[in-house]
Amino acid sequence: MPTETTAEAIVDRIVKEMTAVLKGRKKQFSSGAIDEWEKKLLGSVRTTLSSPGGSWLVSRPKVLLVAKDMARIAAMLSAKKSKVDKPQVHAAFRAVKEHVVCPGGPGAGRWCDFNL
Repeated sequence: MPTETTAEAIVDRIVKEMTAVLKGRKKQFSSGAIDEWEKKLLGSVRTTLSSPGGSWLVSRPKVLLVAKDMARIAAMLSAKKSKVDKPQVHAAFRAVKEHVVCPGGPGAGRWCDFNL
């Protein structure tokens, strides 16, 4: 059972999963690369938690899969660089917004309902 109960803990878990994917590819986020995305994600998670259909317990496996895929895409976009920069993070985020396992639209558990 997930131990994440607050928006902050959920975002921390998402970032931890993404960081682990990059580490497995011998990469890391550059300083500031995820700051804007993470701030907007936190706001979106807060909204989703307070909305009908916003169950972290139900959505968690899909959200974490999408987050890991986002990290994989960002890693690919960074090519041979050891650091993933902000443009790659933003491009990867735009790509995963179309992920087929992403939970439904607003009010249906979508955890990243924002644009960069």
